[in-house]
Amino acid sequence: MKQKVGEFSVAEARKIAEKKVGQRHDERIGLIAHAVPYIIVNLVLWQNYLSSGGGFPWPLFITAFWGIGMLSHFLDFYYKHGKGAKKREAEIEAEVARQYQLAQMRADMMEDEFADTELPKRKRRLALSDDGELVDIEEYAEYASMEAHETSRQA
Repeated sequence: MKQKVGEFSVAEARKIAEKKVGQRHDERIGLIAHAVPYIIVNLVLWQNYLSSGGGFPWPLFITAFWGIGMLSHFLDFYYKHGKGAKKREAEIEAEVARQYQLAQMRADMMEDEFADTELPKRKRRLALSDDGELVDIEEYAEYASMEAHETSRQA
C-alpha cells in the first residue's frame, strides 16, 4: 500500500520535488557556467589592455555589453529561485487573501441586500426549456404545471 500525502503518493511527491530541485540546480549551474567565462575573459582582456600601454579602453565595451547579459541571467535566476521568488510568492499570497476578503465582503453584502427578497440571478438555478431558452427552474416548473393543467382541461 502506498503512503499518501494529500493527493499524491510519497513517490509522486518525491518525483515532483526532485524535478523542481533539479531545475533549480541546473539553472544555478548555468549561471555559474556563464559567470566563470565572463570573469576569466574580462580579466584576460583587461590584462592585455593594461600591458599594451593603455590608450582607448576597448575592453570596456565587451565588459559592459556582456555584463548586461550576465546581469539579466542573474536577475532571471534570482526572480525564479532566489529571494525574489519568495518575495513574489508572499505578494501573491497577500493579494489572494485580499481578493478572498473582498469576495467575502461582497457575499455578505449580497446576503444582507437579498435577505427578504428573491435570490439574485446568479444564485438561481437555471434549466433549458422545451424551446431551448434558459429559464429559472421554479418559474419553469410553475409554467409547465400550468400548461399541463390547461392541456388536461382541453382534453
